[in-house]
Amino acid sequence: MTNIFSFEPEITFEVIDGGFDGEFDGTGDSVFPGNFFTIILGSSGEAAEFAEFNIHEFVIPEGDTVINARFDVKITGLEVGGLGASFGDNPDSIGAFGYSGNGVADASDFETGILLDTEDTSKPSVGQQLSFEITDFVKNLVKNDEPFVGIGLRALELGGVSVDSVSISQPTLIIETAPKSNNSPVASDDIVTVSQNTVIRIPVTNLLANDTDSDDDSLTITVANNAVDGTVNLNDNGTTDDFRDDTIIFTPNKGFSGSASFEYTVSDNQGDSDIGLVNVVIPNNIDGSNEDDNLEGSDIKDIIRGLKGDDTLKGFSGDDILKGGKGKDELFGNAGDDYLFGGQGEDNLFGEEGNDFLESGNGKNKLDGGIGNDGLLGGDNQDILIGGEGNDFLNGGAGADTMTGGIGADNFYLDGNSSIKDIITDFNLGEGDRIITFNNLLFKDLSFSNSDILFGDKVLATLEGFETNSLNESHFHAI
Repeated sequence: MTNIFSFEPEITFEVIDGGFDGEFDGTGDSVFPGNFFTIILGSSGEAAEFAEFNIHEFVIPEGDTVINARFDVKITGLEVGGLGASFGDNPDSIGAFGYSGNGVADASDFETGILLDTEDTSKPSVGQQLSFEITDFVKNLVKNDEPFVGIGLRALELGGVSVDSVSISQPTLIIETAPKSNNSPVASDDIVTVSQNTVIRIPVTNLLANDTDSDDDSLTITVANNAVDGTVNLNDNGTTDDFRDDTIIFTPNKGFSGSASFEYTVSDNQGDSDIGLVNVVIPNNIDGSNEDDNLEGSDIKDIIRGLKGDDTLKGFSGDDILKGGKGKDELFGNAGDDYLFGGQGEDNLFGEEGNDFLESGNGKNKLDGGIGNDGLLGGDNQDILIGGEGNDFLNGGAGADTMTGGIGADNFYLDGNSSIKDIITDFNLGEGDRIITFNNLLFKDLSFSNSDILFGDKVLATLEGFETNSLNESHFHAI
């Protein structure tokens, strides 16, 4: 069942811009309290009519919400002229502008308000009702406990019509309410990572951060259960009335590695709920020895450390962490978004598939990102960096490095503190490549000669096969 509430204006008034004693400049010059008569837009002025409705004591019935609001007024005359508008000319449309009123006739209200709705007056008739849809505007004022609904009527084209604040043409605000239909919250899945044999405490606010409710109801977590490969409980921290400091405590089974999980129930204040899933990733730890090891990961997140020796590390699936350690190592990320660190020695790092980050460490190393948007960071020696396929970031580090972006829009880093030249083999503006400068290195400080980029008398980089004089500031980004 719906409820309909009708409001008469607390105050009506007319504001004129220009015309009588001011300039026609979009600013109200004259105000006439109690008037609600002519809407005119002319060549030398404008008259607009305003009504403000007191909704301060309006109470929505319990369980209801505003479903409709409109502003009604009727045309009472057509032979309107003045302010530079000819008699008999009518505007094609009238606009209703909404603002938060204060119950006082004020010329400054002419400049306030947003256009809420328009009515066609291209063929006006006496007695024609103008009804403006203002639901969202009124709902927002009610929600924010604003005391007055302000509506201004203005002609949107040259011409005028008459309205009146008496009899049947009384300007009226109509608000309709109905029982609120509640939409359930939506819980989105989450992923957390914890080491083996380690308890993790998750603030409920972290899990709620990606959960939503289309009604803007406040959300709380009421239950945590259905743990897989571990145990879970919800801890209110001794404050049963304040969920904000609640935590969920998950304890993985002893010695377990892989993907554990638990569920939680998110509830709104209307009695509806949804169930979210939290995947708890417990990496598989694999350590090598002092010998030459061949270490292979699994389909989950692995942390593989080669330690000493000339090792081969393969991550396979999962977002893995591979650290070569000492020796001449080869690291293969395989699938997943992996982190590869060479360590000490001359290493070869291959990100392969996924958005990987490859870090050289010490030694003369080769870093090959493979497929994906990869980040490659060289060390202190002469490294070879190959981005591969994707939009990659290549930073050679302190040594004299050779960088090849490969296919995609690649970013090559230049260090303002560097005294050693890097070589970029395939700089291509057509693919969106650009230069990233850092350590206070700015475009205005650079000069260009043939294939070289110079900072003072230092050659920072040689772009093989590319005339650097064609570069401009848009091809650089300083950080």
